[in-house]
Amino acid sequence: MSAAPSAWRPGERVRVLGRERRLATVLRGREEVGGRRTEWVWAFLDDGGLLEVAERGWRLYTSHRVLLPDAEAYLQLAAPDGALARFERRVRAGRDGVEPTIVTLAAREYRLVATGNASLTRDGPPPELGAWSALGDDPGENVYFVLADVETGEESLGLWTRAICLSFGTTLREADVELGTA
Repeated sequence: MSAAPSAWRPGERVRVLGRERRLATVLRGREEVGGRRTEWVWAFLDDGGLLEVAERGWRLYTSHRVLLPDAEAYLQLAAPDGALARFERRVRAGRDGVEPTIVTLAAREYRLVATGNASLTRDGPPPELGAWSALGDDPGENVYFVLADVETGEESLGLWTRAICLSFGTTLREADVELGTA
């Protein structure tokens, strides 16, 4: 990798899994919980993919599903007693390990493994993808969450703003990504 993800800029060429693309929009995220600061990068690619570089690893999301507020799946996640609210209550009570929060989406079961509020800075145009286009200055309005497929363990990313966007993809190694390739 020729440059740290925190230094990535829109327009730069990047090779991901051997395929050349361009960075379209770079979002630098941060969250502070209990005095511990976490930082990550979400970079939208010119082909609609989303590259994530976070403490939990590198991922490339190539499939996205937007859920509008009237959709059943949206309500399963974001209703007042939806999966996100139940998960947060269990985390605060210290019960998330013994009482996992499971949600079924498109006939697959997922376990909620993390949620948070993203404080973001953007470099480049606003992402066009639903939910991502509504990111705001108030971190409380930018809720991200991580779902793990119960069967495979593969993690997916969710973002909840005015809508929910679920992003599915694959885990990468740092070596799978090269910046500034010809």
